[in-house]
Amino acid sequence: MRFLWGLLLILAVLGGIGWWWFGWAASNPNAANDAAVALAPLPNDAVLDVVQHVPVTTSVVSLGAEDQLAQDQQRVDTLRQHMHHYASCIENNPCGLPDSDPKAVFFTVSQTLAASLRELALIGARQPELMAATAALAREYLLFPEGYVQEAALQIFAQLPPDPDNAARIRQLLAESFNDGIVAQSLLELQRYPDTAAIAQLTPVLLQGLRSGGFHAADQIARDIAPFLNRDNIGQYEQLLQQMPEALERHRRLSDAIAQWHQQQASRSH
Repeated sequence: MRFLWGLLLILAVLGGIGWWWFGWAASNPNAANDAAVALAPLPNDAVLDVVQHVPVTTSVVSLGAEDQLAQDQQRVDTLRQHMHHYASCIENNPCGLPDSDPKAVFFTVSQTLAASLRELALIGARQPELMAATAALAREYLLFPEGYVQEAALQIFAQLPPDPDNAARIRQLLAESFNDGIVAQSLLELQRYPDTAAIAQLTPVLLQGLRSGGFHAADQIARDIAPFLNRDNIGQYEQLLQQMPEALERHRRLSDAIAQWHQQQASRSH
């Protein structure tokens, strides 16, 4: 019996990772295609090279502006290839990573992608000419099913001017995330989109998250919801509050946010 339960657990892990991979790969065909095209398996020490991610900033002082831009462009291209390559390793570990355990492979790939995105953020911050390339990779990997990767991608988004496409991508992440840290970071980024139309698109996502999202994620939404309340949606949140068990933390926080909103409206009318 123990053997049977152990076998079922292994199959569940493999199935979960496979589902994550195929869902993300389906929404990012460029990454999957790039990984399959021409990149031979990288040596194992290349994983450490990217994960430890020796910063390219060490040579900034000794290079002229044009040479630095050329070096950074080459580094962006290299990181893009490495990221696409390692993302493909999740499926049956074709890359020959040292540990063939699916969870270990997924962890190594996630750490590699996150480290690459953090380096891309540094490059984009000092090279505005390369910001479009770093932004494209952030959009591509924002929905990768690991919080480290999502956090690093959101850090790049924070460097960019507000963009409706970016907001849509973050809303999708918010709708899928059970990670309260990612929820908090996403809502902080979405505060840069205060217009009525953007909030109207966000409201169903927040209502659904409060209603049936992960326990901690829903509490985080209630904690950070104040900037997204307005005349158009306050009634929907009040209706949801009446349906919510009073013992929940999200009930208290949502109730406080709604009360604060009404107080602000009253003070403005005087």
